[in-house]
Amino acid sequence: MIKFVLILALVFVFSQILVRFARSIRATFTDGKGRKDVHVETPIGIFDLKSQEALDPALAGMLVYPGATRAEDQTAAYEADIHLLNRDYRILVATYWTMTPTDIVWDFYKRELPGWREKRQRGYGRSLFQEGPEGVRTVRVYTEGSGTNIETKISLNLKAAAATASSSGSRFGIPR
Repeated sequence: MIKFVLILALVFVFSQILVRFARSIRATFTDGKGRKDVHVETPIGIFDLKSQEALDPALAGMLVYPGATRAEDQTAAYEADIHLLNRDYRILVATYWTMTPTDIVWDFYKRELPGWREKRQRGYGRSLFQEGPEGVRTVRVYTEGSGTNIETKISLNLKAAAATASSSGSRFGIPR
C-alpha cells in the first residue's frame, strides 16, 4: 500500500512539473518573406524558424542537380536558429525540384560527392552526408508526385563553427 501511495505521489509531482513546463512555452507566429515565421520560447531554450528570400552563401555553394529549380510555391530557403541548454545550432535548408527520375538524380550525387556517406530512411528517401568540425552537410533525394525533390541542408554547431572559422577559415560560411 505504501508503494502505491509513493508511486501515486511521484506521478502527481511529475505531472505538475509537465503542466508547468507546457504552460511556460510561448510561441509567436509572424508573417515572414512569403511564409509564416515561428519563434518558440521554452524554459530550456529558444527556437526560431525563418523563411529566407535568398540563399545563405554557404547553402548556395552546395551542389545542385543540373536543371533542378526551386518550386514556385516555396521560398528560397529556411533557416532555423536553436539555442538549447546553452548550445547554439543553425540549420539551413533549401529544396529543389526536377522532372528527372529519382534514380538518375541519386546516381548523379553518388558520383559527384565521393566520400560522402549514405543514409537511407524508410519513407524519407536517400541521403548523402559529410561531417566536418563545424557541422554536417546533407543532400537528400526523394520522389514527390511526378518528380524528384532534392533537399540540401547544412547543420552547424555554432560554437564549433565559430572556432573553426576563426582558426582556419570556414568551409560552410561564417555563422551569424
